[in-house]
Amino acid sequence: MCSPRIDITSPSDVADQKDLLVAQSGEVKSNAYSTLPLTFNHALTAVRFVCGEDMKKGVVKSISLKNVVSRARYFMSSQTGSEPWYRFSNELKTYTQTLNQTVTGTPGEAITNDAQTLMMIPQKLNGRAELEVVFVDEKNNEYTLT
Repeated sequence: MCSPRIDITSPSDVADQKDLLVAQSGEVKSNAYSTLPLTFNHALTAVRFVCGEDMKKGVVKSISLKNVVSRARYFMSSQTGSEPWYRFSNELKTYTQTLNQTVTGTPGEAITNDAQTLMMIPQKLNGRAELEVVFVDEKNNEYTLT
């Protein structure tokens, strides 16, 4: 029997991204109809951004995750044990959010809200992956941080 699989392509727009919950019962040895307990797990990685220790007061104009995997296949049979994700495309993508979020610089302060949480394919970042933040400080100096 072939393992069920799900092919995922993460949309560019965060508003179009959905969470993926998976559960499996394992082998059921019964002819009777009965209830089965299922434990659901998140298959994707939620990515949010918060201020770090050295963050200054200002405006975060945008945040980009560059050169990350955007397409992969999830194998249900691998939920417990081996890696369930198989990357079937070499296509790397950039995800950019225009925020214009004013921050006080307090450590742990949210830069993105719940609706701006990226739902990403879990991955080990390659040497080309980058986080880019466009930031304007209180003196109106703009910086691009990578």
